[in-house]
Formats: sequence, C-alpha cells, structure tokens
Amino acid sequence: MTLQIAVTGSSFPLAATVLMDEWAAGATMSLTLRRPDGSVASTSTLGTRHERVLAAAPVAGIWTVTIAATGAIVWQLDVSAQLGVGGVTAGSPPTVTGSAVEGALLTGSAGTWTGEAPQFTTLRWLRCDAAGATCTPLPGAVSPTYSQVAADIGATLRLEATVSNWLGYQRLTSAPSAVVAAAAPVLATPYSIVGAVVAGAAVGAAGGSWTSSVPVTVTYAWQLCDAATTTACSPAGTGSTLTLPQTAAGYRARLTVTATSSGGSAATTVTSAIVAPAAPAGSGLVGQASPRARQAAAMRPWRRSPARPVASGSSSRCGSPPAASSTASS
Repeated sequence: MTLQIAVTGSSFPLAATVLMDEWAAGATMSLTLRRPDGSVASTSTLGTRHERVLAAAPVAGIWTVTIAATGAIVWQLDVSAQLGVGGVTAGSPPTVTGSAVEGALLTGSAGTWTGEAPQFTTLRWLRCDAAGATCTPLPGAVSPTYSQVAADIGATLRLEATVSNWLGYQRLTSAPSAVVAAAAPVLATPYSIVGAVVAGAAVGAAGGSWTSSVPVTVTYAWQLCDAATTTACSPAGTGSTLTLPQTAAGYRARLTVTATSSGGSAATTVTSAIVAPAAPAGSGLVGQASPRARQAAAMRPWRRSPARPVASGSSSRCGSPPAASSTASS
C-alpha cells in the first residue's frame, strides 16, 4: 500500500504514522518513506502498534509512504502522513484581521487543521519588527483577540497557533499585520471662548487639551456665523485670538480647533454668544462717562455764565419768587 503526500515547503519534519488493529504471530510490516526524487529517506520495521518515521526539513514535492506486510492473517491499516512534528496537519495557517491602529482590536484565527481527535489549540500574540521578523511573545496575550497599545506603534503583530493531539503537535504563525499606526488625537478637555464678545474687542481660545501617544500640532480657525442658524459662516481669522470687527455685531464667533498627528486629525468647535455692538464714540459703560471723556472735561477752562437782568421789583436772590407789586393812593 502506498500513500502520496504533497509537501509545499516547510522547515517542519515530515511524520508518517501507521496504526494496526491485529496481526498474526510472526507477521512483519515495514514502512518506507521516499523523497520526491525517489530516493529513500528512511525505513522502519514495525514491531509495535504505532510507529513514526520522520524526515527533517522535507523539500517541496510529492513524497511517498509505502507499507509492506507479510505473514499477516488478519490486519487492518490506517495510514496517515503528517506535515509537522507529528499528529496534526494545517489545512490553512493562522490569520489576523482588523486595522493595525493603536486602540483597535485585532482578531486572530488558528486556521484549519486535520488529524486525529481530540485536538488542543493554544494561541499567543507576538510583537515583531516592522518587517515581521524578530518577534517577542506578548505576556498574557493568549486570546483570539488583541487590543493594540502605544508600545505596538511602528511594529507588526503575528498570531502563533500550536495544535496538538496524542500523536504530536505542530506550531504555525500567521503572516504579520500591517505596521501599527498611532491613533488620531482625542479631545481630553473642551475649549471655551473668553473675552468680551463685543465688536472691536479681542476674544481668545482657552482651556482645551488632547490625548495622543505621539506629538500633536494644534491649529485655530475663526468664523463669523449667522446668529440664528450658525450655518451661514465666513472666515474671520486664524490663531488663538481674534479681534472682532465692527461688522461682527449681531453675529456669533465660531472657533474650530484641529489637532493633527502622524495618526490622523480631530477637530472640535465652540461658538460664542451674539456679538454686541460697540458703545458709541466718547461713551463708556452705560450710565457714566468714559475715562477719556472725564479727562477732557477736567482739562477745559471754567467759564462763568453771563448775569441775567433782574426785573424791577424782583428780588435778585436766585430762586426767590418775584415780590408782589403795589400802587400809592392819593
């Protein structure tokens, strides 16, 4: 009986196992493993119920396992040839899916395997260099999913699967993920607009912070928007502060802050109250003179008002009602 085994190329050894139910006294059985070129890789005389013949680092090609039995009265053969240390064969290797981004979840699969049951599978994640080489196991990362962290930025990740049964085991590793990128910045504390929201006055951005594993560049953009809907907007300036023009009265100032890093960008927007008109020239706060007006008044010379003529018979005392007139009788 001859069994053919297709080897696609691997550094794992090739194992062939023979299982026999019964044999008569004196029966013999031999197993021969041949390379693709027909040369003999190994031979074995089977004197036990289970026997394995291994070929280290088999070359790609079609290998053959030949079993010969003599003197057997009742016998049954179950022949399997396994690519691996023994017992199980990978139909497809482990895989990794998901976005290679800090904070994102990668999902791994152990692949598909054949061989005698029961089979046992263990997983572990490996952090490798950007080329997918020089890998190091990640402590505690043994589940089918893995959440990427800041330490993974610039590296690749692989999933290693070890599958075994009572005959042996095989260990395979997935292809490397893409190089893990940093996540986009995340707003940690909100921004606010500070300053008097009055035409001609200056307002500015206050507070606000971002969370990022890599350096962040922050830019500012101001707009003046329709007060009712805040949808009709026009650019007003850049920078962390803005001097509101006189024409801004009746509008709202909108500030957009954008944070940019190697992982992407994120933006946040805050809108002011309605911009109030500037006070009339020469006036200050409502109900009192401005400091400049008070200073000008203090510097003007004092002038006495001209005296008003006093009617005959009237008192010259200010505020006194005029005296009643009288006529002499003869």
